[in-house]
Amino acid sequence: MTSGESAEPRPDEDFELRLRALEVGLWDYDIDADLLVCDARWYQITGLQPNMVRSLADFRPFIHPEDEALATTIDLAMVVELIARDLRYHVDFRLIRPDGQTRWIRSVACLLLDAGSGHHKAVGCITDNTDFALIAAARAFTRPATRSDPDIPDPAAAIGAAGAALSEREIECLRWVSLGKTAWETATIMGRSQRTVEFHLVNATRKLSASNKIHAAVIAVRKGLI
Repeated sequence: MTSGESAEPRPDEDFELRLRALEVGLWDYDIDADLLVCDARWYQITGLQPNMVRSLADFRPFIHPEDEALATTIDLAMVVELIARDLRYHVDFRLIRPDGQTRWIRSVACLLLDAGSGHHKAVGCITDNTDFALIAAARAFTRPATRSDPDIPDPAAAIGAAGAALSEREIECLRWVSLGKTAWETATIMGRSQRTVEFHLVNATRKLSASNKIHAAVIAVRKGLI
């Protein structure tokens, strides 16, 4: 590499390795044709056999009954609006694997109008967020989060050491840092850009008078903010 060459990797360089490191499963859904195509990692995360799911109807039996509508209902008017505004969406739901395990899944997607077929499509990925969900559930069980408890911080008004309130987004970003996620991984999980996540982490670090984002996450855990 010469001094004039960029040190940044090409977007397609080692793409499969990057996806493996991120631990995401990819999916492509043709909304109008009800055709769902998923990669090998998607099937590993869901615990389903390869090529077992080809439509939402195939997938519905594995979604927790209480989350089925949330995870599979399609509002075409909202789809059109999201495409027009170039917005992403995400949904969290419980998946019941064939072996009986319940996993918390986050699905993030972009929507588009396919130039070839004219069909509305969603292209996205899933991550297994079960560890995060279990930690949150354990904390809620051992220490009910009631507003009458002065030791339980209100996420919308959690106060850092510097006296500034942490926002809900800052708290969410710190939670993912505490679980070992990078800004890139957190951005994918939350359905935000990496720059946005880094912005929230910088603000949280400053508000907690921390030296870096890891230090900020440690302080937040000690204070019971996350």
